Amino acid sequence: MHPGNETYRTIFITYFNIPFGYSGTDTCTTCDEYLAKMKCLEHENEKLDQTKKEDITAKIKQLTTSHDLHLCKAKSFYSIKKQSKLSSRKSNVTESICIDFGKHFPIPKITTNNVYYKRQLSNYLFNVHVLSDSRSVFYVYQETIAKKGSDSCGGQNKNYTFFRYLYYLVHQQKRFDCVRVTFPIKGHSYMENDKNMGIIARVETVKELCDLVQCSRKNLRPL
Repeated sequence: MHPGNETYRTIFITYFNIPFGYSGTDTCTTCDEYLAKMKCLEHENEKLDQTKKEDITAKIKQLTTSHDLHLCKAKSFYSIKKQSKLSSRKSNVTESICIDFGKHFPIPKITTNNVYYKRQLSNYLFNVHVLSDSRSVFYVYQETIAKKGSDSCGGQNKNYTFFRYLYYLVHQQKRFDCVRVTFPIKGHSYMENDKNMGIIARVETVKELCDLVQCSRKNLRPL
């Protein structure tokens, strides 16, 4: 009989003080930079005399303060989103949504050498998640119709066209009294849209992509 994971966990934690955990993926660049600098300074601090240690300690304290401020800003976004979600569920005149692009899908998805190294058609997914009832709406389009920028750039949601459209809805169409837009801190932007995009598996044609989106759960509730 082979020992289970809990046996290894108990031995390493109890006798070697080695914790178990998952490696981080898609971590915040700013957080990684702060932590790396503090780690280097702490390592350097061990080799210096008491006089020079004071300068290093002051730098570490400054980095810690800046990092804490960065985390507070990130936390405030999620607090605003949570409050908006609760408000929209209680009100019939207020709605809250999260919008985001998913990764692009090069189609056809074929592993053959001749196709793998050639330029393929990119298909984009734009997701609107309604916070009041957890509905999820996908828009699928090809690169021949419109482009898509990278995260947190003018090609996605931070551009004049986006805000002109909101202005048009409020002041010309009179569909809303006001629209409030809140952007997350870069590196701390995980939202319901990311969970919605996680249902999209490997597809080989545009039709398969559309069918997969349409056949997915209509009320995808984040955990």
